[in-house]
Amino acid sequence: MATIKVLDTELELDLLDADELEKVDAAIQAVEGDAQQDPALSQADNMRKQVGAVRKAFDTIFGEGTGLRVMGEKNHLGVALTAFAQLTDAVHTQRAEFERSI
Repeated sequence: MATIKVLDTELELDLLDADELEKVDAAIQAVEGDAQQDPALSQADNMRKQVGAVRKAFDTIFGEGTGLRVMGEKNHLGVALTAFAQLTDAVHTQRAEFERSI
């Protein structure tokens, strides 16, 4: 298990736990699908949708309310993109460490 820092929030992430790895993979894939632009929505609504997808991923992986704790209440796309990038970087780092150890 490792402590990762996303924005100013410390979170526990353990990709050696198969159940947690499965949750992480599913949450990241969901963001990639849910964050697609919908031409029927306004630009602001698309941004809200994208921020919501990232917030939901944090809730799925780390527990209900984590997305709000990490990203705050605003629907700020820049904050969401930074948080998601930091999460995926941490995931890639843990995977690389695991692969080097086997």
